[in-house]
Amino acid sequence: MKYNDLCVGNTFKSKGELKLILAIAKVERTFEYKDFKSDSQRFIAKCKDKTCEWRLLEVPLDSCGWWKLTVANDVHTCETNKRTDLELRTKAADTGIAELFKKKFKELDAAFTPKQLVKDIKRDYGVVINYWKEYNACKPGIELIKGSPDESYQHLVGYIHMLGARNKGFKNCFRPAFAVDGTHLTGPRQGVLLSTVGMHPDESIYPIAFVVVDSENNESWEWFMRKLVGVLCDKYAMNEDVVVATDRNPSIGRAIRLAFPCANQYTASTIFQTYHNATASVAFTRAAKAFSNDDYELAMRDLGLVIPAALKSVVDLGTEMWARVKARTSRFTLMTTNACETFNSRITDVKGLPICHLVYYIRRFLMEWFCERRQLARDRQDPLSQHARDIIKERWAVTKRFVAFHVDGDEYEVEEGYYEEQHTVYLD
Repeated sequence: MKYNDLCVGNTFKSKGELKLILAIAKVERTFEYKDFKSDSQRFIAKCKDKTCEWRLLEVPLDSCGWWKLTVANDVHTCETNKRTDLELRTKAADTGIAELFKKKFKELDAAFTPKQLVKDIKRDYGVVINYWKEYNACKPGIELIKGSPDESYQHLVGYIHMLGARNKGFKNCFRPAFAVDGTHLTGPRQGVLLSTVGMHPDESIYPIAFVVVDSENNESWEWFMRKLVGVLCDKYAMNEDVVVATDRNPSIGRAIRLAFPCANQYTASTIFQTYHNATASVAFTRAAKAFSNDDYELAMRDLGLVIPAALKSVVDLGTEMWARVKARTSRFTLMTTNACETFNSRITDVKGLPICHLVYYIRRFLMEWFCERRQLARDRQDPLSQHARDIIKERWAVTKRFVAFHVDGDEYEVEEGYYEEQHTVYLD
């Protein structure tokens, strides 16, 4: 119900609902000068000017818990200057707004945000309010349901203990390639959430582990990587086929070398962010994704023609750190840290929650993801994933225009019919 719709005979679910409607109306500075008085038998709202006749009276309806508006005189008879005096203006009660939308704060799935609160208040009460007003209202609302950030940290040890007792871990197959990255939290305690995300054979992201630390530094990343070794089993620690995609944070590279000494680190470098040149960025991407030395050299030449400094910087970084053709092992399709970015985007709206509720939210949606994908795997009879099957189907159609001639041993000569091009292929 909106304030403008108030009239004698209106009923409310509780004594406080009318007060909350008035509190919201106060945001627009139309009714900043009300004096609220309440007891168990009635609720009275009066103007602060004792000579003014503006007032609202609400009384209970028997024992059903509902209340009824019996007096609604919404015409002020006080002086205008008193109603506009800055000293008489009061801000809307943030806790009152939070109490009104208390149920919404319980919906962890919705990750109720100030932006959503602004929309709901406009829809339900016809009042357009300031975003920052709702940002402040969201904080007490979250604390009403989930407790303060400090209390959440106090409960964290017990929560993790119970989580370990209930969750025995999981064992699944994923490629020996994963990305690591961090995202900053927005709650009062702030901190950084570090995550490791792999790729499922169906080309879906596969979250492996996450942790909340105070900041991205050598100690935090090293501790996380050593814990990751325990999650992935020791066979991955000394596996030369393991590929880790990272950004250029030196703390990450150091931690990977300590925890995964045999792993191949892949730095997701980008030219555009440094030089803001689209042509150079395209050339660099071509070089990074090239499957043959000829294509790689051609792309690097184009990059040098556009921005020589960019060519020097990526060469100095180490071509094995970013170029697929120069890699010491297969990189599969892992070329960036986009898998982590996708995971981080999933928790954007809850990064300000108290830590226990943040961990609970992540645990729950991961549980749902894994359950859904396990069922899809059980139902699928094909030994290949649907993504792999689609790639094979697409490439099979392309190969129909190829003609292969055996040269010797593992060497073949392939003619591409439409373009009359010839390629030498070594199957080994």
